[in-house]
Amino acid sequence: MTLQQLKYICAISKYKTMREASKNLYISQPAISSIIKNLEDELKITIFEKSGKGITITQDGQKLIHYATRMIECENEIRSEFHCENTDSTEFVFSVSSQHYMFNMYAFSKTLKHIDADQYEVRLRETSTINLLGDVASRKSELGFFTMDRTSKRQISQLMKTMGLEFHVIHTGKPYVFLSCSHPLAMRSSLTLEDLEPYPCIQYDQGDDPLHFFFEEPVITGFKPRKVIVASDQFAGYTAWKELDAYNIGTGVLSPEIGDHIVVLPLEEDVWYDLGYVTIQNALLSEAALYLVETIKSYLPKSELANS
Repeated sequence: MTLQQLKYICAISKYKTMREASKNLYISQPAISSIIKNLEDELKITIFEKSGKGITITQDGQKLIHYATRMIECENEIRSEFHCENTDSTEFVFSVSSQHYMFNMYAFSKTLKHIDADQYEVRLRETSTINLLGDVASRKSELGFFTMDRTSKRQISQLMKTMGLEFHVIHTGKPYVFLSCSHPLAMRSSLTLEDLEPYPCIQYDQGDDPLHFFFEEPVITGFKPRKVIVASDQFAGYTAWKELDAYNIGTGVLSPEIGDHIVVLPLEEDVWYDLGYVTIQNALLSEAALYLVETIKSYLPKSELANS
């Protein structure tokens, strides 16, 4: 049970119908129905009953709404006490976790423009792979974007199954090398590992987890760069690209907004990966999540789109 679920329940009580509640919450009607069902299953009660006149609140539902209202009021009091802005209940809440992809930032911004809410609280959290999975499993994030290469797919798939998660593939491809436009190799048509040997390799921090199948970068047998820069965020990586002629190996996917600053070149290695997003099993995505996924798909090479 989460505070956000309780906010949805109170909104349904306020707007009287599922349709009006979903419209004002910027979430699809099937998604909000699924949220209610999950909460009812967890608490082993019926919250709302449907009738020809709409929905009615059960006795258990009234008790739950009473407690939920108190919890929401406590949240507002905490925000007020510590001088947080926007003490009213947030109308639109959306949270996404991701590995470190530049295209996600622009796709996320486009999603907010599409939703066009007067009041919202949103979060795009760039984090390690294991934390990403935890965010989705605990419902802190509605979905999480990451890649799996073929060496890690079995282990991560087993882990996701135990966490009640499922992975949706939107792209399958080979790795590319990200370089700044001023890099000495930027004019090449493709690159080998030998070409990259003199330059620093950017890898994104996975915290204290030593397991290679959680790495963001594809695992290439025998590949061990002599110079490694471990970055915790994209700004550090971008600075290394620009100032140190560093490189990063990844999906090769760019949004149009950043295509003039970064060069992506195919890496001549027979390695494959899947790019996709993870959700709770059988989850019904909100309008915002669906729009975000479709926006990211629009950045992908059409010939390599996978069935999602």
